[in-house]
Amino acid sequence: MTEWNYGAYEGLLSSEIRAQREGGKWDIWIDGCPGGESPEEVMERCDRLITEIREKWHKPAFRGEGKEDVLVVAHGHLLKAFAMRWIGRGLGEGVQLVLEAGGVGTLR
Repeated sequence: MTEWNYGAYEGLLSSEIRAQREGGKWDIWIDGCPGGESPEEVMERCDRLITEIREKWHKPAFRGEGKEDVLVVAHGHLLKAFAMRWIGRGLGEGVQLVLEAGGVGTLR
């Protein structure tokens, strides 16, 4: 899975982005990135992958016709977005999941 498209914010620290914005506030989960992806676009992308995983891998596995394990590799923001969508939460609800860098997480 490709990382969130940060557009004009690519390569900037959160503190640098906030310094550029009126009012000094920015939340990727709500505001997205100008010239890049919005939270809604990221949710749609994650939802398409989740649908594919469930249709192509999980349904056959539940019928005893294959394995159900799927490995998803991505960067921090996108993995958090994916996990939030997996459990049916919107990105604007506040991401409260802790995913360790280089860690392995299991979604069921």
